[in-house]
Amino acid sequence: MTTTTEQKLIYAKRFNTSLDLYGVPQKNQGRSLIVAEMFGLTQRGAARWVNGEVLPPKARRKEIANRMKVNFDWLEFGHGEPRTATGNSNNLKQFPVITQHEAKDHKRVLASFSGRRMAFETKASDESFIIEVTGKAMEPRFGPGTIIVVDPNSSVKDGDYVLVYINKISEVLFRQYIVGDNYIHLVPSAEGFTSINMAKDDKIIGVVVESKQTLK
Repeated sequence: MTTTTEQKLIYAKRFNTSLDLYGVPQKNQGRSLIVAEMFGLTQRGAARWVNGEVLPPKARRKEIANRMKVNFDWLEFGHGEPRTATGNSNNLKQFPVITQHEAKDHKRVLASFSGRRMAFETKASDESFIIEVTGKAMEPRFGPGTIIVVDPNSSVKDGDYVLVYINKISEVLFRQYIVGDNYIHLVPSAEGFTSINMAKDDKIIGVVVESKQTLK
């Protein structure tokens, strides 16, 4: 059956209402970019969903309803209400994207930040920020291009992945925090990289609380 322009626009209206309920910013405030990140689309592909130019594939529309915690029958057919009383959980937050080097002075950087932000569904604190991994020390789990959410307010514990400032070399490293008998070890995952014993003047910047791979 051919989908008409009217059908596309009606679905898009409910889709945008779902995005409103989920806390996604409006169209002129980065909506298409966030939809692209949420559903693994190009920004242009996301814009076509948002603007009603195309219907999302039928196989994905159940996924959309589940992701945004709305009733499928309402989203698909307009039947009933968008949400039940238990469907109001919303942990979608936007975090600034900064470089690993900037993380050393993240409070200063974020105080006047006006750059790119990305959305994550997470319980991380509002002071969290995002880093795109560039090095290979934490492969294979965290290869180059992996997006990590770093929470400076999260308490570090044995086994956590952390960003840490190493005073001796004036560098910010991404490593696993391992508590030994005599030292705290900062451990890489990949072969060919050396563990470091954390010194007293080194500083934990934050704990990695979420991650995802980018689509290249």
